[in-house]
Amino acid sequence: MDISEGKILLDGRILHKDIKVLPNLGIIIENAGLYPELTGFENLKLLAKLNHKIGENEIRRTIEKVELDSNDKRKFRKYSLGITQEEKQRGTLILIASHNKEDISILADEVYHINKGTIFNKETV
Repeated sequence: MDISEGKILLDGRILHKDIKVLPNLGIIIENAGLYPELTGFENLKLLAKLNHKIGENEIRRTIEKVELDSNDKRKFRKYSLGITQEEKQRGTLILIASHNKEDISILADEVYHINKGTIFNKETV
């Protein structure tokens, strides 16, 4: 993530200065644009081929790091928000960018409203 201005803080530490990446971070993309007929591993492998930076072993380790099965044969279209809810129960920070208030009310503990890059409201759900 490139930051054009300002800074991202987590517990008083600055991203890309004090910490390299945000720990225990999950991201939900409302319309991921992944291939529904491929497995999660197959989708990640296809994406990894675009920049030739990681191989199959790194993809498998990453999938397993978030306690998912890298050998799961379910197609991406069969994935549910249940996977997301499992991450939430483990205390993982999940960023959700969505206009769907129903999804947010089910999945989120805290909601930050952002307009033009500025947080203008925070609420506990």
